Amino acid sequence: MAPPDVESFDEFAVFAIPRLRRVAYAYCRDWHHADDAVQGALERVCAAWRRVRPGEAYGYTRATLVRLLVDEDRRAWRRHEITTEDVAVHESAPRRGEPDGDPAASSEADFFAVLAGLTSGQRAVVVLRYFENLSVSETARVLRCSEGTVKSQAHAARRALRPLLTEPVDRGAPR
Repeated sequence: MAPPDVESFDEFAVFAIPRLRRVAYAYCRDWHHADDAVQGALERVCAAWRRVRPGEAYGYTRATLVRLLVDEDRRAWRRHEITTEDVAVHESAPRRGEPDGDPAASSEADFFAVLAGLTSGQRAVVVLRYFENLSVSETARVLRCSEGTVKSQAHAARRALRPLLTEPVDRGAPR
């Protein structure tokens, strides 16, 4: 990369990393894995930076990130790292980028926990369609599948999530 390209890529990366981390976390529910995935996506985008159109850098990187996560999910047996919850972490040290104890963060964590029960394709569609607010056609383009596949994956995901996300209504209670 020539020096001007390095500067423009660095500026883009600084701007995009927080949002890309949240997208990756929404998919995999592990901040460390999300950081690794974002780094892997940025490495790939950096190598192709000259071919990336100026106004499409974030979309290109997001597509690279989601494809990387889905491919990795499908080939989980190739992973050499095993993450565990048994690692001792100093309790008073804040963990960078993780939700804190406020109710909104708790509700967000519950949402991410529910997403874990979906298939990788359904999870990718939910993250892109509802977390990133992409259209059906944009989601299909990112995932390199048909619009019908996006619609059927979204429908299956909504069907699976509906009982987990709605509160039961007590119709016998006085108003």
